[in-house]
Amino acid sequence: MLCFLQMLLLDPEQGVARGQLVEELFYDRNLRNVTHSLNVLLYNLRQRLKAFDLPDGDYIEQRDGRYYWTEKIPVIRDTEAFERLCRAAKACEDPEEGCRARLTACYQYPGEFLPMRTDSLWASHEARHYRELFHDCVIGAATFLKKEKKFDTLKALAKHAAQVQPFCHWETLEIEALIGLKRSAEADLLYRETERVYREELSVLPGRHMIELRNQIELLRPAPTDLDSFRKKLTEKPVFAYGALICSYDGFESICRMVQRASKAEGFPAFLMLCTLTESGEQTRENDAGQQWLREEVEMMLRSCLRATDVLCRYGSRQYLALLTEDEKECTKLQTQLRTALAERNPRIDIRFDRQPL
Repeated sequence: MLCFLQMLLLDPEQGVARGQLVEELFYDRNLRNVTHSLNVLLYNLRQRLKAFDLPDGDYIEQRDGRYYWTEKIPVIRDTEAFERLCRAAKACEDPEEGCRARLTACYQYPGEFLPMRTDSLWASHEARHYRELFHDCVIGAATFLKKEKKFDTLKALAKHAAQVQPFCHWETLEIEALIGLKRSAEADLLYRETERVYREELSVLPGRHMIELRNQIELLRPAPTDLDSFRKKLTEKPVFAYGALICSYDGFESICRMVQRASKAEGFPAFLMLCTLTESGEQTRENDAGQQWLREEVEMMLRSCLRATDVLCRYGSRQYLALLTEDEKECTKLQTQLRTALAERNPRIDIRFDRQPL
C-alpha cells in the first residue's frame, strides 16, 4: 500500500500506468484476478488516507489506464526541488553562479532515495537517477572550486558528499582540499583512515589517484631539522611494543619488500601468511557492534601470539596478513598455537591459514 502511494506522489502530473503498478505490486504473487486485487488495494488506500484529515474526495483518480494523485491536494516533493536546482545549475552560463547553484543542489540532496526500497525496480531506477544528478553537481562544483583555490568550501562539500553518499570515494576531494590548504597532517590522517575503511569494509586497495595524493602529502611534510626528535617519534610507545608490529597495508607492502631483499641477501626464511576467520555451521551473523568486538579480540590474540619480529596487517573485515621470519617448522607450530588460542577465546569461530614463502 505504501509503495502504491509513493509511486503516485513521485510524479502526480504524469501518474502511474496500471501495468507498472501491477508489475511492481504483484510480481511475486500468483493471483487469478489482478484487477480485483488492485481495486481492493486502491479502496483500502483511500480509506487510510481519510484518517489524515485531508479534504473530502477520492484522492486517487483513474484516467486512460493510468492512476493520478488528485490535483485538489497539492504535493510538495523534495525530489522535484532537487531536480529543479540541478537543471538551474546546468543552465547557468556564468561559472561562479553555476558553482553556487550546484552547491545549493548538493546540500539539498539528503541521501539515497527510499533506501528501504532497494529491491524495487522503480525505486532503484529513481535512486540511480538522483545519484547521477548529485554526482554531476559535486564534480561540477569541485572542478570550479579547485580552479579558484577555494579549498575551505571544497572541504565542506566533500565532507557532506561522503556523509550522504558513503563509499563513493568522495574522501579524495577532502584530501585534495587539505593538501590545497597545506594541512599535511590532517590530510595524512584522513588518507590513512580512508584507506583502512575501504580495505576493511570493501576489500578495496588504494587506486592510482589515492597513491598520487599520498605522494603529494609526502611532498608537503616538513623536513626534520632535529634528527634525534625525529628518531624519538619513530620509537614505539611501551604499551604497543609487544607481540607483532601492526601496520597499515601500505606500510605492510613496504616492509615485505624490504624483508624480501634482506632474505635474499642474508638467507633467512620469511613467509607470508593469510589468516581468514570462518564461521562454524551454527554461527549466526552478529550485528555491527558484535563484529567490531570480534575483530578487535582476534587482532589482540594474533598480535600477542606472534613474535616481535613479525608484522601484522588487517586485510579485510575477516582477514589478516602476517609476515613471519621463522622457518617452516616454526610457522606450522605457530599456526597450531593461533588456532588453539582462538578456540579458547571464541569456540564458535575458526581460522584458516594460507602460507607461502615470501
